[in-house]
Amino acid sequence: MNYRAKNYSTDILTSNAVYIKNLTKKFNEITVLNNIHLSIPVGQFTVLLGPSGSGKTTLLRILADLDNATSGFIEKPEKQAVIFQESRLLPWKKVWQNVVIGLDIPNAKEVSLKILREVNLEHRADAWPRTLSGGEAQRVGIARALIREPAFLMLDEPFAALDALTKIQMRKLIIDLWKKHNCAVLLISHDIDDALLMADHVIVLNKGTINYNLDIPWNRENRRNHPEFEQYRLQLLSTLGVQEF
Repeated sequence: MNYRAKNYSTDILTSNAVYIKNLTKKFNEITVLNNIHLSIPVGQFTVLLGPSGSGKTTLLRILADLDNATSGFIEKPEKQAVIFQESRLLPWKKVWQNVVIGLDIPNAKEVSLKILREVNLEHRADAWPRTLSGGEAQRVGIARALIREPAFLMLDEPFAALDALTKIQMRKLIIDLWKKHNCAVLLISHDIDDALLMADHVIVLNKGTINYNLDIPWNRENRRNHPEFEQYRLQLLSTLGVQEF
């Protein structure tokens, strides 16, 4: 079996930012991803839901070039970035230095300050990571991803370690930044509200197979009060095999 991955220049961007065909990943005899087909259009915000062990993180690691598949084909932009659940900041570098880490650019601090302004953290540019709150550290991670101007942005459960109020603020921030930067997004989550409040399209992954797709056709403003919100929520809970009491 063969696996091929093609990273293309954004100068030749087609209607799909990401295209996946027949993607399979095995660890020894265990199949973690089974014949995945998936496309993410340019500029679409996609949320991938699934229970623990469904293969979500494995799929993200393959898309982020951190692992290889066993077989299949992926086509995606050269310019991509990942925001992890943990901010992964280097404690011996100041905030602005963490933002531009790995980049060789002139006027690095000036460029860093510009992107930190977008995440409302310009005033913390010279702070040390250990002095940041969880939400602030995650915003530095977002700035570090966006400064690379990705055509494809991946987020691996970015709200999992945040309190409820910070999560609400971060959802809005990410949507605002997505609209501004106009990149394709794949956000991995356990939280159905992340999907219903943020996504254009929702995918459910279970036991390594995509078994449900759902378009969210509503405007994002005041989605929770949409008359069909609860119906969509119950559909997703049922697909995930969850019953409320």
